[in-house]
Amino acid sequence: MGSPLGLLMANVFMYQLEEKLTCNGLMPNLYRRYIDDTLARMPNTDAATMFLTTLNGLHVHPSLMFTMELCVDDRIPFISIEIIKNGTTLKTQVYSQRILASSYIFIVIQTLQDSL
Repeated sequence: MGSPLGLLMANVFMYQLEEKLTCNGLMPNLYRRYIDDTLARMPNTDAATMFLTTLNGLHVHPSLMFTMELCVDDRIPFISIEIIKNGTTLKTQVYSQRILASSYIFIVIQTLQDSL
């Protein structure tokens, strides 16, 4: 989202999509969104896959494509938070993505070469 209008446009498209889901009775019980990142609680993987298919089938915009990330070891990252399922409760902690040092060095070197 490099454009200054990126946040506004993401909200417009996502609002349209959420309205269609609500009108059709397809909105999950737990659905949270931050700009264009969404978190939805589904009863099982099959239901999550069906919901993903529904989202991508609404055709709000040709370049809008949803992907799905499932919990691993009862943990899932959402924006900069890691949500951890502990029995019947949820715990949160700061999530930081691991970065390979070689990738970071490559980016820095590439950037320096571009400016020479």
